[in-house]
Amino acid sequence: MTITELNRKQTAYKNKLKKIERFVNAFQAIDGTKDYIELTSKLNSINDILKEQGNLQNDYCALPDKVELNNSLDILSDMEEDAKKFKVSILVFLSKYEEQKKENAKLSPKNHIKLPDLPLPTFSGKFQEFENFKTQFMSVIGNNDSLNESQKLLYLKSALKNEAALIQSDQDNFDSLLKALENRYENIRALVDIHIAGILSINKLHSENPSQIRSLIDTVRNHMRSLKNLKLESNSLSDAIILHVLNNKIDKESQRLFQLSLTTTQVPSLQILSFVFRSKMHSTRISH
Repeated sequence: MTITELNRKQTAYKNKLKKIERFVNAFQAIDGTKDYIELTSKLNSINDILKEQGNLQNDYCALPDKVELNNSLDILSDMEEDAKKFKVSILVFLSKYEEQKKENAKLSPKNHIKLPDLPLPTFSGKFQEFENFKTQFMSVIGNNDSLNESQKLLYLKSALKNEAALIQSDQDNFDSLLKALENRYENIRALVDIHIAGILSINKLHSENPSQIRSLIDTVRNHMRSLKNLKLESNSLSDAIILHVLNNKIDKESQRLFQLSLTTTQVPSLQILSFVFRSKMHSTRISH
């Protein structure tokens, strides 16, 4: 499949996500049964899109070295983040039918539609996981008007595991415990240190192994994206440092190929993924 065909597929999925976004933004509960069916349909569509995005990324990776990917992979990554965000919103909408489900079961148990149970998000104390936990917890529990403060506190305490559970006290109410968690884990400096350390501590590759190079790619992409979300933009100096680190993490043959791919003596811009993908493509071809 050519880069043009892949980009067309990407555009098609992007258009589907835009339709789902419009649906989520405009959603208003009117007809319980109809709403449930529509929400479930949209949820299935998002799951299908997320699956196809994984296949699409594999197809991009299989393209020859000479093909310019430009920002196709970044667009794909943005689409994945949007899809997951819409998925959370739809799950929240579905959760609001739980009380209605109980009432309908009493009034008309034979005609009742069983709604899926939503798992309660948990948090074990990893800084990099707190923001996602907080977003999901507040959507499902914290902003749920059918729960009182005592119930919300019980849910929050039950969601805290391992190190995170140590922060709670018997004197806490819901707001004070949530605030204590925010003060402890919404620490930008600690998050930046974690992501930088994650890049620097990537294991060195000693042979041309496609799966290991792919893991390296995913690790770098995730850390760089997280740093960008923390308002830390890359520049020519950070590009040069990260390229140097990664160049020392890949195997010697991939290092050689990377050096051969450079056409000037200037320091390359961060095309980190481009740089690692070249090595990966080479390894993939050898493995076949």
